[in-house]
Amino acid sequence: MFRFRCHPLPTTAMSFEHAHAVALLGTVPWIQDRSFQNTVFEWLKLMHQHPQCKKKQDYEKLLERFRNNSFNRFLHQRQGSTTQDEDAFVKVVCASSASTKQEYVQLFQQLNSFKRVLEPIMGGHLNNVPVVLLWVVESPPNLNEIWYKDEVDSVRDSGVCIQCSGSKTLAHVSCSPPRCPATAVSLCRRGCQMLEASALAAALAKTQPYALTPFGPLHQKMENELNDLFTHFVQQCAGGEPPTTVYNAVWAQQHAKHSDTLNTVLAELHRDVQQTRAALQSAETALHTTKLSLHKTEYQLSNTQQELDRLKAMQKSWERSRISLCNQGRQPQYTPNNPPPRQYHYPPQHPQYTPNNPPPRQYHYPPQHPQCRWQTWQTQGESARPSPDVLPYQPPHPHQNTANFYQ
Repeated sequence: MFRFRCHPLPTTAMSFEHAHAVALLGTVPWIQDRSFQNTVFEWLKLMHQHPQCKKKQDYEKLLERFRNNSFNRFLHQRQGSTTQDEDAFVKVVCASSASTKQEYVQLFQQLNSFKRVLEPIMGGHLNNVPVVLLWVVESPPNLNEIWYKDEVDSVRDSGVCIQCSGSKTLAHVSCSPPRCPATAVSLCRRGCQMLEASALAAALAKTQPYALTPFGPLHQKMENELNDLFTHFVQQCAGGEPPTTVYNAVWAQQHAKHSDTLNTVLAELHRDVQQTRAALQSAETALHTTKLSLHKTEYQLSNTQQELDRLKAMQKSWERSRISLCNQGRQPQYTPNNPPPRQYHYPPQHPQYTPNNPPPRQYHYPPQHPQCRWQTWQTQGESARPSPDVLPYQPPHPHQNTANFYQ
């Protein structure tokens, strides 16, 4: 006896509008991160999965489960600055002293009120439940049909006919893509006609903020091409062709269809690469030139330093030789005001006469300058007197020559 096992149909077969909604919900950051908003979202998920608690023990188990699975991890990873709502949420969970069922009900209501930190929530609500929560927990196959459902109904009731306000045998008519409650109206099947274009446009304009975001003509073009691609694949496979061959052939045809666009993109990329290479080569050349200039400057600086050291050594050597000559008793350098003594020639009959030994002559060194008159503003008009703190110059004693110059 054979037993058949039935599996639920996968929900991957979906419309483009559903895929559009899924893609938008996937951009919500606090679905999987470890932020405070994610902790609040985890609490809402837990409450949605356990909507009713009949006993006090059920509330206790639910709160303990939330602490172990989400809240303790959030406290461990919590760091940096915090917000007022975050501090209040932590205080409510940690400082709770509920002991009765009524106190637990009030505690859970306080925790549910922190849903405000997630608003505005992308996708809106369905029966006061966030659509993003339904997508994560239940994965509904028709997200586009419940997209901002409660928000649209708050503007105009989608459960009644837009013409006669009847609520029986209604048909939902999509007025513009993408298909969602904000772009659809309800008509009863008893013969009600669609509104005029101006009235319909005015009704749809009120719910336009809650519609799926369209992305221009290319959005619709991509949907049409993907639809044709999938249709061709199914038809070829139904005709007996191997799916692998059909799959490759379909994508090859799609590539050939967009070859001009792809070639344009590739040409632009190739041009960008060439420009980048040229800029890099220019930068390398400039770097090489700069290095050569730097080496030349360093070489000139080294030569200048060597020349400076050589000049300093020559100056020191000249100073040492000058000091050495003075220590050896050589005559000092005379100034114009102190010329050296002129040679005096003795007559040949003088006893001290020698050809290379003239008689000494008195020489004044240091040079004698005209005596300056010392005076102040108090002695103006009076005869100048020498300064009491300046001693008069006393020349050295001349060499006493006892010889008689003339006999």
